[in-house]
Amino acid sequence: PAWQPEVWTEKRFTNRGPLALVANFASLTGRKVVSVAIMEGVPGRNGAVTQMSDQAESTFTPSPGAHFYYAKVTQDDGNVLWSAPVWVMQEE
Repeated sequence: PAWQPEVWTEKRFTNRGPLALVANFASLTGRKVVSVAIMEGVPGRNGAVTQMSDQAESTFTPSPGAHFYYAKVTQDDGNVLWSAPVWVMQEE
């Protein structure tokens, strides 16, 4: 498919309650996923990022405030794919 800017650029939204994140992967050459990491960061933590999940689908309730999430997908050939960040303002 053609490059779609709305798919490949960062997204920002406000959330209340549980947050569901899904990392989808497709390969035109038959590559398989060997690991997935959903990463989370909070602005103001001096660049500290932590792994939230090792599953492609995760649902959790973030603490109130700003967060960013992205997926790190490792293929069976060792190549690593990174998603664009998703910025979430979590409300109480």
